[in-house]
This record gives sequence, C-alpha cells and structure tokens, in this order.
Amino acid sequence: MDSKEILGTRREVGLKLCRQIRQNNFQLIKAKNFLERPYYDGDQKYKFSTANYLRLLAAKRKYSDARWYSVEDIQKKHWTLKENATPEVLENSAAGEHYLQKFYNAADIKEVEKQTLEDVLDFLIVRDILETDGEIISLQDGIDAVKNYAAKNFQDELS
Repeated sequence: MDSKEILGTRREVGLKLCRQIRQNNFQLIKAKNFLERPYYDGDQKYKFSTANYLRLLAAKRKYSDARWYSVEDIQKKHWTLKENATPEVLENSAAGEHYLQKFYNAADIKEVEKQTLEDVLDFLIVRDILETDGEIISLQDGIDAVKNYAAKNFQDELS
C-alpha cells in the first residue's frame, strides 16, 4: 500500500467517527477511555500521531490503556498475547515512506503490568498537575487537580 492509499484510508476513519458520534447523541464516547494520548511503548517511546489517535477512537474495541506495542516488540521480548487479543492497524513512517503496521494494546499482553491508580497519580504529580505534600491522595484529589489545571489553562475542564 503506498502513501496515497494510506492517507486515503483516513477518510474511512473519519466516516466511522462521524457514525459513532451520530449514534451516541453527538458525543465521542470513546475519547474518555484514554487517560492520556495513546503512545508507542517500545524501544523508542513516542506519542502516536493524531491520525493514529483517531484510528483508535474509530476502532471497534474500547481501550483504556494508552500503551501500544508492535508485533516485533512482542516477539523480541517473548511476550504472550491473551486469547482474544486483536491488533489495530496504525500508520507508521520511516525514511519518508508511510506504511500500516499492527500494534497490540498493553492490556492484550499477559506479561505487561496493568497501570494502577498510583501510576496515574504519579503521572499527574510529575507534570505538576497534582500537588502533594506527602499526605494520602484520594481519587477525588486527582480529579479536582485536573479540573483546576484545566480551568487555569483551557476554557473548561472538558477541553
């Protein structure tokens, strides 16, 4: 598949998203499942492009884990896929060439640890979104911190 064909598949993704939005009372329901922007968690970590983020939102399955691994990563690390693991085909590029590549979500790999609430809170603390003085942090504290951060930096917390 050449670059023009791959870029042409973006129209199909857009149509799927429009259908989902119409069917869900004009809301993009799946967007709330990602705690953060989906990213490749292989040897070189990087956030997925907006095109791939939209491909994941248009996918049939809902994903709550933002981490993704290529087939090569799984084979290299001798990981095992869960029984019903299904890859998503995402865009990738190297040396100016676009191609489609299969990626598996971290939740579909037996050996990859599930992200915990503590991981999410640490994510917020490291980015100075949630401040702590060493006391116990509740989920409500985390939610309030995100709302305050959004209120300071965006129009509202939904942004």
